[in-house]
Amino acid sequence: GEIVYSVTYGVLPSGWRVTPQHPEASTAVVVFGCSFAFGEGLEDEQSFPWQLAERLGPGYQVFNFGFPGYGAHHMLSWIESGILDDIAARYSKVHVFYSTIRGHELRGLGYSQWDPYGPWYGFDKGRIVRKGVFADDISPLRPATDALFGKSLLYRKFLKTKLIPHFLRFKHHAAIIKEADRQSRRIAGAPLTAVLWPRVLFAEAIREEGVDILDLSPLFPDWENGPDKYRLHPSDGHPNALAASIVAKALADYVRSNP
Repeated sequence: GEIVYSVTYGVLPSGWRVTPQHPEASTAVVVFGCSFAFGEGLEDEQSFPWQLAERLGPGYQVFNFGFPGYGAHHMLSWIESGILDDIAARYSKVHVFYSTIRGHELRGLGYSQWDPYGPWYGFDKGRIVRKGVFADDISPLRPATDALFGKSLLYRKFLKTKLIPHFLRFKHHAAIIKEADRQSRRIAGAPLTAVLWPRVLFAEAIREEGVDILDLSPLFPDWENGPDKYRLHPSDGHPNALAASIVAKALADYVRSNP
């Protein structure tokens, strides 16, 4: 009975969400992620990549490669498609961030209703490799059960995922991030930094892979007890402009302290 949000999303000719354009910039800052990075429910200038660009100034060009529903597997697929090659060729320095939230580990395993043709990565001799799309790896019964029970929280939370232990979910997610980090270093000479929103459970798995981490939890001490302060709406858990501003400051400080 009430409007949760009413905003306009600006989109560049490339298809990605708009950020301030700085043609004179010599340093690129690339942000991968999901709706949290995209800025779901926020005006352009409220998204954290936009606010990050304003904090860093005209010497930096920020790219917002976040998109609702995306996960680490989409990031790796885009990197393999050459998205960083073009940036590395145009800028003398590059910073790469991946904004990740709780649940991304399941997206990377194909447990998102909206992503049947998302890029599917699996282990081959201990290394993460592209195997196809998720639809190539589902049982004949999966589409039928998804159609019947897909709107059930119990089905999504337990029945679809109970056969995959948490440590394997986290290991798979961390391995995809690590491969993106390896390719980012090779292409752009830039280590990838995983930006962890509060309540993620896979931080240790990412650390074990040797990937740099920026943990946002200390910046949101009341995330658990007073989350509405940082939400778009009590019924929508996407971060609001206040939360985005906190993240933008953290990333700006990180970029300046890690040249």
